[in-house]
Amino acid sequence: MATALHHHPPFKNVMLATDLAEGAAAPWAHALKLCSETGADLTALHVRKHGETSHWTRLPTARQLLVDWGLLDYDATTSDFRKLGFRIHLKSIRNASAREGISVAMRHLNPDLVVLGTHRPRGIDRLVEGSVGASIAREAPHAALVVQRHARPLVHLRRGTIGFPRVLVPISSQEDQQAAVDGAVDLIDGLWHGATEFVLLHVGPRGQMPLLKLPSRPHWSWRTEYADGAVVPSILHAAERLDVSAVAMVTHGHDSLMDSVMGSRADRIIQGAECPVLVIPAAA
Repeated sequence: MATALHHHPPFKNVMLATDLAEGAAAPWAHALKLCSETGADLTALHVRKHGETSHWTRLPTARQLLVDWGLLDYDATTSDFRKLGFRIHLKSIRNASAREGISVAMRHLNPDLVVLGTHRPRGIDRLVEGSVGASIAREAPHAALVVQRHARPLVHLRRGTIGFPRVLVPISSQEDQQAAVDGAVDLIDGLWHGATEFVLLHVGPRGQMPLLKLPSRPHWSWRTEYADGAVVPSILHAAERLDVSAVAMVTHGHDSLMDSVMGSRADRIIQGAECPVLVIPAAA
């Protein structure tokens, strides 16, 4: 049953981890949209190796996007930008390992949300290195939004629009599944205030579906679907069949030796989903 809860800004401190490479504009747009809607401060972080330079010009400027989105006038002043209510910090650090550099920054900044891009690892990378994005998402202090380079973006780059979002929330029988619901709600609350459909997906016997609090907003709807079979294929199939805009899920990291070799469920869903994935570490 949906319950009406107090609506408050879900984020105050957002961190974007960017490699400034091809495809980096989409995660940047998602982070900027969240901050422009919630007033959260945004720290954009680039980890560079020795001798490298952080080429921020590879990203569209914040001014350019905010003008395209109708939030700033073309001739807006710095004072006009301040009136939007959030600040942007561009931060470049040097570290031989992007994963280590981002981890250190996350521990220092303790962001409410980490936004990052990732790509599908191929060949031996899938077995040895896996996805840096998936690894960072598991380590995020509170939550991470992974915007894969192969995926349909939730935020339109040039228009800043969301459309009609449908969010898939996989639910297991474990005790911490309310975190997945809360994370999905925070994501949508942070992006826009229009119609949204949330689909809870329980893979397994119906009697093991946990009791959850489902927050209510005008024009929101909740429904539950059930599936049998392997968890990851069931989630990816539902995401494709329902044409969802995002997946929000709790991850427990690597729970077994097989997970360490082949990747956790969250890793495989991030790699296989055609939409952004919000990951909420169980420890958070």
